[in-house]
Amino acid sequence: EASRNLNVGLTVLKKKCREFGILRWPHRKIKSLDSLIHDLQEEAEKQHEKDEAAAMVVAKRKKKLETEKRNIVMRPCMEMEIETKKIRQDNFKKRHRASRA
Repeated sequence: EASRNLNVGLTVLKKKCREFGILRWPHRKIKSLDSLIHDLQEEAEKQHEKDEAAAMVVAKRKKKLETEKRNIVMRPCMEMEIETKKIRQDNFKKRHRASRA
């Protein structure tokens, strides 16, 4: 979108951004966290019907992911926490198994 507004190619825009020290926007990280938050919200609704304690744990994880997302938006060069990476991998495995079943 920015390259279209400036009427330059995407490659030229990226090159100029690197020259001026402008970091890349962590679009994939944010999108991944949004997906995780959405999946955890669905999980919390399912768990709430079955087990109150499990629903609390899921809600706590969701809040942690939302905080991490805000931090990444504020500081784009920040890395994801190891715990978040594990949650993301577990979620991917769960979705993969469900699609194969």
